Formats: sequence, structure tokens, C-alpha cells
Amino acid sequence: MGCCVGAKHNNWCEDYDIVYIDADGKEYCIFHAPVECKFDVPKGKPYDERAGGDKPALMGAEQFNQLVFARIDEVIEAGEDEERDKLDPFQAVIGDGWNPRCNFSGTIFPYEISFSEYDGQNDKYLPPINFSRSQFRGDAYFSRSQFRGEAYFSDSQFRVEAYFSRSQFRGYADFRSSQFRGKASFLSSQFRGGASFSRSQFRGDADFSDSQFRGEAYFSDSQFRGYADFSDSQFRRGASFSRSQFRGEAYFSRSQFRGDAYFSSSQFRGDAEFSSSQFRGYADFRRSQFRGDAEFSSSQFRGDAEFSSSQFRGDAEFSSSQFRGYTDFRSSVTEKQTNFDKVKFGKSTFNQMEFKGPVYFDNSSFENKASFHNTIFHEYSNFEQTVFEDGANFNLAFFKEWTYFRDSKFLGETSFAGAISKETILLESTNLYNLKLDKTNIESFKFIDCNWGKERFAKIYDERTQQKTDCKNTTLAEIYRRLKKIARENADEEQTSHWHYREKEMALKCLQNTQLAPIGNILATAIFMIPLCIFFLEIKPMNIFSFGVATSILCTAIGIAYDDYKKITDFNKAFNKIYLKLYRFISGYGEDPIRAGVILFCLILLPFFLQLITSLTPWANGDSLKTAMWYMPLIKIEFDKAVGLHYLLKGLSTTAITLQAALFGFALRNKLRR
Repeated sequence: MGCCVGAKHNNWCEDYDIVYIDADGKEYCIFHAPVECKFDVPKGKPYDERAGGDKPALMGAEQFNQLVFARIDEVIEAGEDEERDKLDPFQAVIGDGWNPRCNFSGTIFPYEISFSEYDGQNDKYLPPINFSRSQFRGDAYFSRSQFRGEAYFSDSQFRVEAYFSRSQFRGYADFRSSQFRGKASFLSSQFRGGASFSRSQFRGDADFSDSQFRGEAYFSDSQFRGYADFSDSQFRRGASFSRSQFRGEAYFSRSQFRGDAYFSSSQFRGDAEFSSSQFRGYADFRRSQFRGDAEFSSSQFRGDAEFSSSQFRGDAEFSSSQFRGYTDFRSSVTEKQTNFDKVKFGKSTFNQMEFKGPVYFDNSSFENKASFHNTIFHEYSNFEQTVFEDGANFNLAFFKEWTYFRDSKFLGETSFAGAISKETILLESTNLYNLKLDKTNIESFKFIDCNWGKERFAKIYDERTQQKTDCKNTTLAEIYRRLKKIARENADEEQTSHWHYREKEMALKCLQNTQLAPIGNILATAIFMIPLCIFFLEIKPMNIFSFGVATSILCTAIGIAYDDYKKITDFNKAFNKIYLKLYRFISGYGEDPIRAGVILFCLILLPFFLQLITSLTPWANGDSLKTAMWYMPLIKIEFDKAVGLHYLLKGLSTTAITLQAALFGFALRNKLRR
């Protein structure tokens, strides 16, 4: 009949004698017999359970192991046979279908066994070999072994310790669905072909430190119950740890992933150590769970890195790391402190992410636009000396605690539209030239020593880009009004002056379509007609002719003014426009004492100038200085020859000088106070 287990494995053991027959009549060779039934019996005389009787002695460890080594040595002495040892793709999938000359599939190794002598020295090596579904009941030593071809350990069980340190696998190494109940050591091993540990269980510690995977490495759906150490390892092609569970600490520090690295849906129940690692391809940590601390400091991500929908229950450390590709932390949650300080980002998104602990982005830089849309900051967040080279999007973000931007740089459009803050968003010593304020809750901000532009009364970003953003003048005026309020509440008098000026400028812009021609005509008529009317009324002695002329002039002026008044659609707007234009011209809205002073000086000099070109006063040929002084306020000079026109001019002069002096004093006070 032959070995019943061997029949499931291509009958590779058919040349070996049967040593045990169980109560059901099933026959077993020495390799496949149960541990307690590996009897040392004479050839052709197996122990039959049905016959009963005393059980013979078990085969000793040395004798059993020599059978294994003799089979390997026989294959080595026979030389290579590529056709016999060939592994086709279908066999690579099912494992059991592969029947190389050195086949041990289904074998139960009852004792400790060492294959370390097959280290490549003296023509001793392991040819293509199949250990699938085998059981190693004692320690298994493969340290320094050289596997010259494929090595299959799929569905195998290592009940005690398994040592593969410094081994070399030149072909494909298959450990799928294997169980390592004790320590598994692959320290400094080399996998030159592909290596698969998918669905494997490591119940003890697993040491792959300083190993090299030159082909693709698969650890997906594996479980690591002890610590897993992959530090200083190199993955030259793809590496997959998707859906794996690391119940102890996981060490990948200083590892190199030259191909894509997949850790999606993995669970790290202990600390995960990836510090100083290099990911040269795509790094996939989507939906991963880090229950301990996650350490990625000083790591390099040269391709895209995805951490979307991941959970970090311990501290998340990314300090001094580099993300050169697209970085995605969307919908992730960090429950404790998160450090992104001194990090360099390419294109990145933190949309809908929750930082439940404090978060630090200080001294970091974002090469492309950084997006924090709908992000929630539960604790303190720090962006000190952070550089946003293409701006940032904080739209609809929620800041529950203080947020600090000090010496930060927004080199592109930056928006906080719709953002809400329960505490203050502090911007200190920051260039806000590109800060967009439309639809922003400005009252949540505090500005300290910020730079808004090189101009004295610099425009905000919204006004400079008004044509592109279609922001209305009324909206801009409201923004400036709110900025002025914030500056006043913070006792920042200089910025209060700044925003007051810009507010009035936008109020004037809102009136730019208001027609002023009718108002101008009315004023021109009054300025010209009324003095002329007074002139004729002052003629001595009064006669009917002069009175009639004066009356005619007055009636004409009233008629002209009335016609122009009817053309005014909104008198209040027209008046406000004139008022604002005049207010800006004579004092810069009360914020420019130099301008107000110059205008005041000109008003004082005006009577002296007019005295040189007119003879309206009785002393036209007399004391010019005294005549000019008569038009000054607060100066009393008596003379009897003044007529009504002189008193009109004096009234206008004293009123104008007094008002301008008041504006000058107001502007000077604002300047000195601010």
C-alpha cells in the first residue's frame, strides 16, 4: 500500500520501509509516522497496532537525522537536475504539488536537528527542497545554511526554536501559513528570490534584523505575538505586511524599503519603531492601528505615503522626517501627542483628521499647498517657524485650544474660511501678505507684530486679488472694520490706524459709482454767485439797480442749484463720497499728520498770498501783513472799512483754519499714541 501520508505528497517516500501500521491499517514510513511511533524496526517488519504486543524502541535522534542528511547528500552527489527540480507556477501556489528530488513534505522531525553544515563550504548546500506541512518538534537549526534553489516551508510547524540566522535563500522561500511557537531567528539572512510569510504565526519573538530581501517579501495576514525585529533590514522590492498583527513591539528602525511597502489594515499593539527608515516606493499604512507609540522620526518617504483612516493611540513621532511624495493623513486620529517638527512635506493633506492630543509642526516646511480642511485640533497646536511655500488650507478647521503661529511663512494663498476656534489663534511676527480673510472668523485671531506688506497702509490679500476672487467692496470694508476692532482690543494702536485707513478707503470704493457732478455744480454756483450778490448789495449808496442785479443773481443761483439737486439720485451717498474724499485729502482720514500739517500751513499762507494779487480789503495799498493777519482766527485787529464780502471771507478763512488745526492735532495725537 505504501505510506498513507506520503500518498498525499507525491509518494516521495515510497523507497523507504514502512515502520508502523495503526489500528485502522494505515501504513507510515519513518518520516511520516507519529512521533511516538517512529520505531527502529528491522526491514520489512513494521510494528502493527492491530497485532498488539510490545512496542519496539524508537529510532534515536542521530539515526533519524542521518536518514535526512543522507537523502540530501544523495541529491548533492547526483548533481543538478533542473528538469526534475523545476517548480511551475501552479505548484508555487499550492506548494504540495511540488516534488523535487529533495522532498520532505509532511515530515515530522521528532528531535532537534541542525542543517548548519550545509553552509556552502566543501560543496555542502541545500538543493531545491520541500518542507511543506512538516513539523519540527525540537529546535530547528538552519543558521548559515545556503538554499541554492527554492525552499518550501509552507504550513510547517516549528514547535520550539527555529534558527535561520545568516542563511541564504537563492530561490523562492515559502513560509506561508507556518507556525513558529518559539523564537524565530532570521538575523542577517539573505532572501535573493521572493519570500512569503503570509498568514504565518510567530508566537515567540521574530528576529529579521539586518536581513536582505532582494525579491518581493510577503508578510500579509501574519501574526507576531512577541516582538518583531526588522531593524536594519533591506527590502529591495515590494514588501507586504497588510492585515498583519504585531502584538508585541515591532522594530523596523533603519530599514530600507526600496520597493513598495504595504502595511494597510495592520495592527501594532505594542510600540512600532520605524525611526531612520527609508521608503523609496509607495508606503501604505491606510487603516492601520498603532496602539502603542508610533516612531517614524528621521524617516524618509520618497514616494507617496498614505496613513488615511489610521489610528494612533500612543504618541505619534515623525520628527525630522521627509515626505517627498504625496502624504495622506485624511480621517486619521491621534489620541496623544503628535510631533511633525522639522519635517519636510511635498504635497500633503490632513483633511478631516483629529488631533486629540497636542500637535507640533514647528520648524517644518510644506513644499506644496498644505490642506487641513475640516481638521479638528482638540489640544494645543504649534506651527512656530513653519514654512508654507504654496500656502495652506485651514477651511472649516476646528481649534479647541490655542494655536500658535510664530515666525511662520505663508508664501502662497492661505485661508481659514469657516474655521472655528474656542481659544485664540495667535499669529506673531508672521508675514501675512498672502492671508485670505474672506468668510473667516477674524475675532478668533490675535495678531502681534505681523507684516501685512511693504506699503504704509498695506492692502490685505483679499483686496489685492479682488478681481480674481470677486470679493465685494462692502465685504472688504467689513473685514477692515473687524480687523480694526481686534487691533483696538489688543491695544495695538499702530494697526488700529492701519485698518482705519483701509476701512475708509474701502468705504470710498463702495461709493465709486455715485455721481458728484451735480454736487460740484451746486458748490461752484454758490462759491461764484453768492460773493457776487454780496458785492452788489454792498454798493453805497444802495439803489434800485444794484438791488435788482443782486436779486437776479441770487434767483439764478437758486435755479441752477435746484436743477442740479434734482439730478442727485442718492444725496447721502454723494455727500459721503465728498466727505470721504475731502477727509482723505486734508488729513489722510485723520491718520496722516504730515499731510494735515501741510494743508494747515497752506491755509495760513493763503491770505498773505491773496493780499499780493487782490485789492479786496481797505488796506490794499497799506500794511499787507496786518491785512492778512485780519483773516486769522484768535487774532483781533480793528478797522472800519471792511464790507460784507470781507467778513464772509474772514469767516471762511477762520473756519477752515480752525477745522484744519483740529484735524492736524487729531492726526498728530493718533500718530504719537500709536
